[in-house]
Amino acid sequence: MQGRTELSHKTAAQTKNAPRPRVGVALGGGGVRGFAHIGVLKALVRAGIPVDLIAGTSVGGIVGAPFAAGHSVEEIEIELLRLVQLRSMVRLIDLRPNRRGLIQRESVHQYFAEQLGADLRFSHLPIPLALIAADIQNGKEIVLTQGSVIDAICATMAVPGVIAPMDIDGRKLVDGGILNNVPADVARSMGADMVIAVDVAAARLITDPETGLSAEEVIKSSVLPRFALDMWRAQAIMMQEIVRLKLESARPDILLKPPVPPEIGMFNGMGRAVELIAIGERTTEAALPAIQAALEGKGE
Repeated sequence: MQGRTELSHKTAAQTKNAPRPRVGVALGGGGVRGFAHIGVLKALVRAGIPVDLIAGTSVGGIVGAPFAAGHSVEEIEIELLRLVQLRSMVRLIDLRPNRRGLIQRESVHQYFAEQLGADLRFSHLPIPLALIAADIQNGKEIVLTQGSVIDAICATMAVPGVIAPMDIDGRKLVDGGILNNVPADVARSMGADMVIAVDVAAARLITDPETGLSAEEVIKSSVLPRFALDMWRAQAIMMQEIVRLKLESARPDILLKPPVPPEIGMFNGMGRAVELIAIGERTTEAALPAIQAALEGKGE
């Protein structure tokens, strides 16, 4: 009985002094729609929700990497809003014949090197970071957690046909969104006790509640030909199903789906970046009670 009493007291003391749960944030891909990630991080920081590690795919990596490097959300917001200005984007366009992508990979690499430091390595980051890519030669998901952060950013954002694959350790890496667009499972494997996942691509196939238009009607109203619409929908359906299965397996504690208007796609809608940031912010603020409850529950 005495032994049990001592054990009980010891357990109570350990519980009282137990470290808080580690919070991992998984930021998904989605092109321009990913500006909502900035709003998500702004709301989390303002509410005092810790971010102990980050897993990012594509634009999720573009937003997550500087945050992991110690840049404030406000600094990230200012810089990305500057980047999407026409003059900044034009200098990245590659007009050479026989190019492998619309955007010059070298220019992208130089841009991030200037912003974050050419020699920045994962081991230098104050917040652990994983960036998701896909090996286009063998179809394998690649989780980048070592080596050059700049190379990894260029890999995770290398949308086929837009940016040429990034060569890392003999592998040709492209945007990880084709295999794992919302890497909640990666955040969990990094040691997160609680995972907040953000899916900015979720609304692309549903009806816009404000306009009443379906995503298909929105895309039809654009300049895309019908065959392009069919290709887009087929790809979107496949990606959405992969994301659903991945999230079903990873079971993030909190899943945020900012209601980004469906007419905003991978590359269109840059002029609405401020609106997208606000959408991410409002979505996260609405979820704060659930986030706080989950955090407290994990700490018990």
